[in-house]
Amino acid sequence: MQNNFLKVIINSMQERRRYVRIDLCIEVSYKLLSQNKQVCKSDTKNVSAGGMCFLASDKLNAGTILELTFRLPDKDKEKIDCKAKVIWQLKQDNGYLTGIEFIDLDLNKQMLIKTFVSKFISELTKYELP
Repeated sequence: MQNNFLKVIINSMQERRRYVRIDLCIEVSYKLLSQNKQVCKSDTKNVSAGGMCFLASDKLNAGTILELTFRLPDKDKEKIDCKAKVIWQLKQDNGYLTGIEFIDLDLNKQMLIKTFVSKFISELTKYELP
């Protein structure tokens, strides 16, 4: 299973993206900035220093601004709060796969995420691919 996971990481790194994404399942809380709607919780599918993908329960238009809260696995005491913009959504059986871009992530929080992603990839590359 680790080898398949490493292949996904390497394939992701070979794509022409602004940020390297890692497959990571962490809890994220989100709510629409423009409404006093209740906070929804979901699990992420992947994370990068520039954004993340998670399964939303509601259909959201591209450009919708969300308030996010999440914690990285190695930073249990420090939560990351930020605003994010919905970039895309894809209908799934149990919700909407949603890609978001962080829009007001302060430099310290962005560095926490970048460092986590780098360490994660560094650990995975210690394993050989078949």
